Amino acid sequence: MSDNTKRKKFLVPHRGTLEIEGPLSYGEGWRAKNTIRFRNDFLAEMPQLYNRRRNFGYKVIIYRSYKDLQKWILELEKKGEAIPMLFWLFEEEEDKQL
Repeated sequence: MSDNTKRKKFLVPHRGTLEIEGPLSYGEGWRAKNTIRFRNDFLAEMPQLYNRRRNFGYKVIIYRSYKDLQKWILELEKKGEAIPMLFWLFEEEEDKQL
């Protein structure tokens, strides 16, 4: 069964807005930073993730402009879809001491 034909039930936070940051971990097999480890405060909002017998996945959509992103969000709102999570990747710069 392809990914597009599987039913997806999107997880939503239980208590409201949550903002967290965390590191990406290096995956030896991939030779890349490709693993996200969720912090406890995130897991508290998504307790379903503790269930080892259920399968979970992720979906990434990358928009190249705010205009396209806004259009998509308005479509989601009209359809009553789950509010998407915002996700940024960033490189942490080291503090340069003189």
